[in-house]
Amino acid sequence: MTFFSKPTALEVSKDGRVAFIGTEKGVLRVFDVSNRSFPRLLKIYRFFESETMYINMIKCSADGRFVIVSSPECDSIYILSQRPEDEFEVYGFVTLEGYVNSCTFAMHDKKLKVLSVLSNATLGAFTIPVE
Repeated sequence: MTFFSKPTALEVSKDGRVAFIGTEKGVLRVFDVSNRSFPRLLKIYRFFESETMYINMIKCSADGRFVIVSSPECDSIYILSQRPEDEFEVYGFVTLEGYVNSCTFAMHDKKLKVLSVLSNATLGAFTIPVE
């Protein structure tokens, strides 16, 4: 796994203690930034097989539970925990009907949903099952 690549996306957890940084080579780094002088690397993930698939979108849910990660060169959105106590576990991914240009969280009927704009000019949506 390539450790050195340019950052292309950034998101910070709801509590401001964790930073999620995506790179041009599709690597996601998770940092503890509670001590701003000494950020500490906690996890490294690679979601995409090709090093040309860069991460352009990272979003944290407002409830502090989930993170979604996507690339405009992939038709999947990856879902992981935003919580350190869950060790930022990767829950899985959802494959959509086109490449993911943009994505975000939304609440509808008291359910957490992910909405995405796809490369085929459609809107993709799915519900994150929560206990």
